[in-house]
Amino acid sequence: MAQGYDPDIIPQGAGGATNLGYDPKTGFALGSNARSKDDDMDDPYNEDDASPDELEPMDDEEFRYTVKQAIEDSQTYIDSYLAPQRERAMAYYLAEPFGNEEDGRSQVVLTEVRDTVLAMVPSLLRIFTGGDKILEFVPKSQEDVAAAEQATDLINHIFYQENPGFRILHDAIKDGLLLKTGILTWYKLDEEKVEYYSYSGLSPEEAMFISQDSEVQVDEYEEETDLMTGVSLVKMKIRRIRRTPRYIIESVPPEQFLIDNEATSIDEAIYVARRKLATISELVAMGYPRDIIEMNAGTGGFEMNGEVITRNPADQSFFGITNTTDETTDKVF
Repeated sequence: MAQGYDPDIIPQGAGGATNLGYDPKTGFALGSNARSKDDDMDDPYNEDDASPDELEPMDDEEFRYTVKQAIEDSQTYIDSYLAPQRERAMAYYLAEPFGNEEDGRSQVVLTEVRDTVLAMVPSLLRIFTGGDKILEFVPKSQEDVAAAEQATDLINHIFYQENPGFRILHDAIKDGLLLKTGILTWYKLDEEKVEYYSYSGLSPEEAMFISQDSEVQVDEYEEETDLMTGVSLVKMKIRRIRRTPRYIIESVPPEQFLIDNEATSIDEAIYVARRKLATISELVAMGYPRDIIEMNAGTGGFEMNGEVITRNPADQSFFGITNTTDETTDKVF
């Protein structure tokens, strides 16, 4: 299924330079237009001419350009080199016709790829899920026994109870066997639950005590004086926003995972990211300003990646094609 490396599909940098690697000392790309020795005369990053204390940091424009170049390089590598191989692997898995069939001849497509993948998944799953614990913390001393047991119970509860851990592992392992890479990620999400309350007959001190709660927002506040007693009474409506932290574990679709194309591991990569489509309301809930989202977010984003449409043939939102203008459903890249 693998094809030979095509030298014509070498990722290009943002400035058109062929990206053949990076100098770990200077951060400059190595390639056809890499910096020459003559350039080192005025190079502030040359260790022979300047001490570490004299090195000048990048300004904002240089930093943006460097990040933009890294993003474009990794997108080109994924979309132009890996995606076609993954797309072909999925076609083999689905036993789709090869396109060279002849009328009157057998058009049967064998399913060896699917049979092999499905046969290997259970044995690999048993490695991680064969016991009653996905992992176990080992105490280093007698004093650590209770804490290790609590940490073990907590992680297993998060993985199996708060998340569909078995299915997540299944998806990642299957992606690894079929599409070269299986990716797992986790993140913290604060879930918000809004509760509304109405109060009347409160003293100003009681109303102040309630409103000082960090989870409380006052929607209406009205203070009146009782004509019979001369006592001030408060009527108010509040909303209480309770934030509950949750830890989310996900299997990342391989086409969404971006990494420095020269890296041999995540730890050594100069750039690792995830690209995805999200609704405007989701991004606002994450804390991004609405005006920044509307200024920078774009539609589509996967137009050059055939793997996406092979995986989700009915979903055209990957290419910016939607039939709604609702920010709760319309996705941006």
